[in-house]
Amino acid sequence: MDVTEKIIKFESYEALIDAIAKDISSKDFLAQRYGVRFIMLNNFETYQTLAKYLQEEGVELIGLESILSSDDPDVWITTDMLKQKISSCDKPSLITPFSELVRFYPEEQFRGFFSEIILSEACKGNRIYIPIIGLQNRFTDFLSHFGRLQESAPIWQYLSEPQSVEVYLVKKYKQLNIPTTTRRCNLSNLREWLRFWKDQAPQEKIICSSLPITVNSAHAKPDNIFKFTPVDNAGDYIEKFLDITLPFDYLNEDSKYWDSLLSDIVPDHINAFEFRCFVRSKFNKVHMGVFETLEEWGKFSLTSYDRWLLWHYLLACPELTNMPYLSLCIEECKDFESPYKLFITISERLFYCEGLELNTYKEERLELMSRLSKSFQNLVPQSNQSWIHNQILDIAKTSTENAIDLCTGTFEFEKPLILGAYAIHPENNFFLRKIASIYPDAIRYMEDSMPTKISENQLWAYKYICEYKKAKLSDQYTDGVRDIILDKNASSDAFFTWYYTFHNTKDRLIEINNKKALAPEKLYWFDGLGVEYLTLIVKLFESLDPSLRVVYSEITRSNIPSSTTLNGFYEDGVTKFDGIDKIGHDAGGYKQYSTLVREIDMIRDYVERIIADNQGKLTTFAIVSDHGMSSLSRKVESRKLQGKYEHEGRYIRSDEGKIGNDDFFFEHTNETDGKKYRIALRHTSLSTLPTHEVHGGATPEEVLVPFIIVSNKQSAMPISYSIKLKENKIALSDAEVVVTIMPQPEKAILKLGDKNYEMKRSGTKWSVKVDNAIEGKNQIMIIPDEQQPIITEIEFYGMGVGDINDEFDL
Repeated sequence: MDVTEKIIKFESYEALIDAIAKDISSKDFLAQRYGVRFIMLNNFETYQTLAKYLQEEGVELIGLESILSSDDPDVWITTDMLKQKISSCDKPSLITPFSELVRFYPEEQFRGFFSEIILSEACKGNRIYIPIIGLQNRFTDFLSHFGRLQESAPIWQYLSEPQSVEVYLVKKYKQLNIPTTTRRCNLSNLREWLRFWKDQAPQEKIICSSLPITVNSAHAKPDNIFKFTPVDNAGDYIEKFLDITLPFDYLNEDSKYWDSLLSDIVPDHINAFEFRCFVRSKFNKVHMGVFETLEEWGKFSLTSYDRWLLWHYLLACPELTNMPYLSLCIEECKDFESPYKLFITISERLFYCEGLELNTYKEERLELMSRLSKSFQNLVPQSNQSWIHNQILDIAKTSTENAIDLCTGTFEFEKPLILGAYAIHPENNFFLRKIASIYPDAIRYMEDSMPTKISENQLWAYKYICEYKKAKLSDQYTDGVRDIILDKNASSDAFFTWYYTFHNTKDRLIEINNKKALAPEKLYWFDGLGVEYLTLIVKLFESLDPSLRVVYSEITRSNIPSSTTLNGFYEDGVTKFDGIDKIGHDAGGYKQYSTLVREIDMIRDYVERIIADNQGKLTTFAIVSDHGMSSLSRKVESRKLQGKYEHEGRYIRSDEGKIGNDDFFFEHTNETDGKKYRIALRHTSLSTLPTHEVHGGATPEEVLVPFIIVSNKQSAMPISYSIKLKENKIALSDAEVVVTIMPQPEKAILKLGDKNYEMKRSGTKWSVKVDNAIEGKNQIMIIPDEQQPIITEIEFYGMGVGDINDEFDL
């Protein structure tokens, strides 16, 4: 008899059940002698249906997991243990699950076990049903080599719709709590493996981490249902078992990161897992583009695993397709231990490029470093910055433009280079455009804009400060500065002529405090802030927080000598910033371009701190200063006089040095301490030649300081006035100007020529008679409530002889 004759095949489940029923009452000798009935199936649902039927017929289910101790559920069940369990059955029994154990026996044990059990007579007339699921090929091969096949009991086979199950065998990751779903489950020991098959139909994918099964899995040959796949690493686990597709491949050297990733995957989100969403969630970000990702990379609190995730996240960013330079740097920098390497690579890699490649990459590098300047400043070590500096200097030997074009404004050394190139080549618009694009604060410093309040006799000071800023930038004592100083500071009389046209800062502050709309609630004292920085501060507030508007600005003066001691704001509640003054007095001396950059950057820092201090508040505050500073005394020969001079000879107490009359100083009694001082009149210092910025003298940049009121209150905002002339042609004989001012101010001044007239109100009209009008068109200014002047034109006309004769009828 061959195998095909021995195996009884059924075309339907009902036929199988009918055969089982008839077999129970069969009088056949072999059927009575051998009680084991093998039933070959290829579908677990059919098996469960059959198990239910047999139980209803009084057949007892024998679970093989009962062999295992509850204290050790992962011990291997040997063939001897299995034979003993079967032999001990003393009533009709269903052994379950049988094939899910024996498939892992080595071939010799497999054949030996079946050779004994198939002819077992220990059942005492009872039927022992043993389902063989998915093992048709291996079991049939055994039967074909079994010598006593003809005398064995009947063997049944019902092959219904085939079922496919993938079993992934792992030796670790037992701790992972992967939830069971309709497609996937996790079996961690032999007990769970054996119970699973009788409790439910299997999912499409099973992960099994039972040690004895994984050890013996090599003996499980391919069969009709199961496909066994070893999972050796977290990458296989994620991709093969969890069905998660990642945008990068598994590498052995990254195994520890893959293990961490597997532990991080939230079980509830497996089916909806998407790598970039996962990374954003891990870093608590709703959106995380390239620049946000690089900012995260630069945090020292991150682990190497965190940066490994960010590295792959960056490579998966859609924006990276348009960022070839960053792509190059990322691919060349697989260093996750610290944040430094990637930022160093981005800042340095360009200098290894040439020609078209360099031109292609430089704009992208500029954008990266400009937008993430703080990160690059903190993460690129000084030694690497020095290397970049030297590369730029080498390029400058052949082309200044090409060298400056590689500056990003990020590092300390770059800003002085850019300013220097512009100062040397002011006619070259390339350098001006470069400053505007990467160092806009320098443009804000160089810009010329008048304060909101300035009188006509103060306009020269505005012109002088513009000239001074140019001289400071070029670090030259220019003709423009010299000419104005020789005029305005020709003598003490000339000095005091303009000096007293400006309000003293403290006096102006008292006046402003009495104006309800502009009265400051806080006072910020910038020690050493000259009027040269008025425009920079105004522009910084405009760009950083437009809600905080400079509602009032003016050039005021300090008392002389222009020292901190005699002009400081020592009241309670005043916030003092002394960094500008410290830079000016730096023992290292004034450094061309670099010192100016330090001052500009520090003022930005102070403005940012003030904005943060007032964030979310309705506020009005003042920015004041005690004195300015001059960098130009370094450029003028000193008098080298003896005595206890202050600030390299910018002034001296009159009783501490004997000097005769001199065109370079004047004597003055200070308003604060009542003491007499001899004060340097021009840039020439009385003692040693200064090496750094100085103050205390009488030059405009030392004496004149900005007075600024900033507010976000509607009541403090400048009022926009409009005027309407009653008549735009007025007879000289009358010369009364009548206007309507809207909205109505509390007072109004009319300015004609160099004369001011206080106007009187009657109803909604304001009027005044002028006595300095000339025939023809005259330009007049109407100044309501000391706000911005409104300029208009009016025509005055006289009467000829003919007109007089007509009037008197002569």
